[in-house]
Amino acid sequence: MCQRLEALGATRLGRWQGWPYEATVDAAILLTRGEELFQVARLWSLKVRNARGRVADVMRSPLLGHLTSLDLDDPRVTDEDIFLLVASPHAQHLRQLDLRFNVLTASLAVRQCGRA
Repeated sequence: MCQRLEALGATRLGRWQGWPYEATVDAAILLTRGEELFQVARLWSLKVRNARGRVADVMRSPLLGHLTSLDLDDPRVTDEDIFLLVASPHAQHLRQLDLRFNVLTASLAVRQCGRA
């Protein structure tokens, strides 16, 4: 199973009791081969790299609905990308979001407070 995930472009696989639950993928791989990845293993944690310019497409993907944990610690993610994530109907199961290394602005917090 892990070899198949790696063949599809997944790296840094996390395992629990021998089963893969977490993977690191490039945004382009997620968008083109994501369905195959989720058919091979029931991943619930994903680290998406090289997402800048592709966050909108990632957030529109129903594949996001499989996840409870999403790591977007790519330093090129923008405030607008995060708004797309917050607005995505597919992000409803997310319980953990890692945005470290991103340079987000105060306007993100101000805009989010205005939505509350």
